[in-house]
Amino acid sequence: MEAYLRSAGIAASSQRIYRISPLSTGTHVRGLDAVSVLWGFAPKLPKDWCAKGADVTWQVYPIAEHVLGTIFAEPASVMFLDDRFNGKAVKGDG
Repeated sequence: MEAYLRSAGIAASSQRIYRISPLSTGTHVRGLDAVSVLWGFAPKLPKDWCAKGADVTWQVYPIAEHVLGTIFAEPASVMFLDDRFNGKAVKGDG
């Protein structure tokens, strides 16, 4: 398992998403059980983006996988967008 995680980490770090950061404010949500990105890498991404100067918020839904996490995140995501359209600043979680 450790070798798999090490090789997955090398593969993940070589992807473009890990080398850049968003040019605008963003929110990153996920279900804890989502398998699209291994949990060991998921919390690092928004922190890396914030370290590069982006304002990114981070939310985890512990009883959800990818699809349920997206559904559970909908109210907070709408509020996030509403705040941005109304000029409210966001402080990143990084």
